[in-house]
Amino acid sequence: MELMISTFTLAIAAAISIIIAQAIDKVSVNYISMIIGIIIGLVPFLNQQVASFDSEIFMELIVAPLLFLKVKRLGFITLADVLKR
Repeated sequence: MELMISTFTLAIAAAISIIIAQAIDKVSVNYISMIIGIIIGLVPFLNQQVASFDSEIFMELIVAPLLFLKVKRLGFITLADVLKR
């Protein structure tokens, strides 16, 4: 349950940063995301909602889907060529 609340909190923060970035064209969404992350870290209630960093969860939620999408875009033949090298 803690992981679900943490993921939901971070997803809401990402959505808010995208909305703010669309309203303010001159500031990159990355800077806005960092500012919102700092705010989440400084506000005790929000900081308690986000789970501490766990490398296994990071691999499962972030890295694995990115690798899956990358391989899916490459195609099987291209992947076979890359693995032969």
